[in-house]
Order: sequence, then C-alpha cells, then structure tokens
Amino acid sequence: MAATLFKVDPVLCTGCGACAAVCPMHIIEIIDGHSAMTKSRLCLECGSCVRACPAHAITVTKGEALDSSSDRAAAEAVGSIAFAHVLEAVMAEAAKVLSPQQVFTYSGMDLADLNALDTGEAQGFARCYQADKLLKMYQSRFTFFGQMCVDVFGLVPAPEYDLPIFAFDWSESEESIFYICDFYPVDDPGRNQDYLARYLYEPLDELYQEHCTIPGLRPLPLHWVRALNSPYMITGHIEKTPRENIGRLFNCTLDYLKAWLGLWKEAKPCDPQSRHMQLVAERRAVLRSLYIENDPGIGSINKFIGEEKGERVLRLVIPE
Repeated sequence: MAATLFKVDPVLCTGCGACAAVCPMHIIEIIDGHSAMTKSRLCLECGSCVRACPAHAITVTKGEALDSSSDRAAAEAVGSIAFAHVLEAVMAEAAKVLSPQQVFTYSGMDLADLNALDTGEAQGFARCYQADKLLKMYQSRFTFFGQMCVDVFGLVPAPEYDLPIFAFDWSESEESIFYICDFYPVDDPGRNQDYLARYLYEPLDELYQEHCTIPGLRPLPLHWVRALNSPYMITGHIEKTPRENIGRLFNCTLDYLKAWLGLWKEAKPCDPQSRHMQLVAERRAVLRSLYIENDPGIGSINKFIGEEKGERVLRLVIPE
C-alpha cells in the first residue's frame, strides 16, 4: 500500500475548511490558514476533499509505498470503533422473501477471492446472489483502519423487468454516517408519468414524508448521481448523536426495502422489443456507464486491495 500525497495550492486555498468538514477520517486540518493533511497514511483516497473544495486547490495522488508493519501500526494507533449492523438486517429481510443463492461468478468475473478479504489495514467482502426476477443481488462491506465502514447493498432486476433498482450506501465513521437509500428509476419518471406513479409515488411518498425529516439530510453534491436518482432519495451526513438518528436511518432502510419487495412480488416480465423496454435498456446502460466512470469509492478500494480486485468489486456493486 502507498501513502497519499495531499497537495494544496497555497494561492487558491482560502482556508474555508470545506475539505476538513467532509473528510471521513478527520485527518485534514486548517493550519496557518491553509488546508493540511495530518495523517496521510490513514487517507482513504476517496476524493471527498477534492470534490468539496470550492477553489479547486486540492489534489490527491499516491505516494511512496509503505511497509506493512508501519501501516498496521498506524491502524492500531487509532484503535477501532463499533459499527452498526444494518447490512446484516437488510440481507436477512431480503432473504426471507427472495431466497437468494450466492454465486461466485458474475458477468464473466471470478468472485471467489472477494468473498473475504483482509489486508491488515482493511477487511471486507463483496458478494453476489441470484434470485427470481433479479439480474443480481449484491452486498459489500469494507472497514478501513477500524475507523470507517462502508456498507452497500443492491437489488437489480433482470433485463425483462422494469422494476426500479433498490440500493443503499451506509458509510459510517465514529461521529457520522453518510447515507443514500433510493429506488433508481430505470425509465424516465418525467416522461413516463405512469412509471412515476406506480414505482415511485405510490410505494414511497408516505415513507419519504416520514423519513425526510431525519436531521442532516441534504441534497447530494454529486450532480451526476442526482440526475439518476428518484425524487424520493434519502441522503445526507447524519450525526450519530443522539443515537436515535441511527435508529431512524435503520428504519428508513427497512421501510424502503419492504416497499421494493412488495413491487417485486407483483412484477411481471415485459416485452423486450417494446419501445418502453428499449428505453429502459438505454437508461440502464447509462447508469452502468456513469457509475463505472465516476464512482468515488473506487479510489479507497483500489488503495487497499489493488486495482484489479477493485475493478471487479466496482463492477459487481454498481446499479445497472
């Protein structure tokens, strides 16, 4: 593994602190009026600081390789924290309805070596499942230095179904949780009002009104994601104090999941040659392409498990 080179243009940097506010590892500070990284070996290379900087003053690149003993010492120095177990609960709820079977290949990729990973600095897995009416069900968890845990889960319908894609992302640090939960529409809900009503408004409107008041919710800064999400996306950085906030996120996840499973039970295959399904296929291709090109989590995964495994993890856990 390599250290991180965190460079700041002193002419452009205003010391506003936006980068420090979004760093999930809390290793960026404002020193002498400029941004500085205090523990570069703990950097996840997630790119949050780069995207948050309004002056475009920050670049993050790989530095020289560190020996594993120093990496491990860094992890042990900061200790570890207890994380929520939302992924297990979501998986159990989905399994009760879908009866999924784990598979070790997907889209020509061998996934066996992703079933359990431990580099000393990062531990985790990426797993794929098959079930009726689904292209895939995926779940992934990675913890970094015991300080950051990223859980993702998705239910992607088979190509002959126009169901939306259920997905959530729960990225938890000691103080906060970055959260996304949504039904990704596979047809344009602005063009297709029937799709909007059936797959988004009817199952989600009341749930959204209940859960959109969780403190810390705010629009996602990634414009390309906002363009693909539904109007009922729940997202934001939520503080873990009071503890009630964690419970509210947990309940939101399960409520959205149960709503999606209700749609799955009633889903019927569609004519793949119809104009509607041709548009669905085009939109799903755009989803896949945009996530492969832009997903910010790939930097963290690549740093700890390598680019080859990281690419397979990304291909597995993207909505498509």
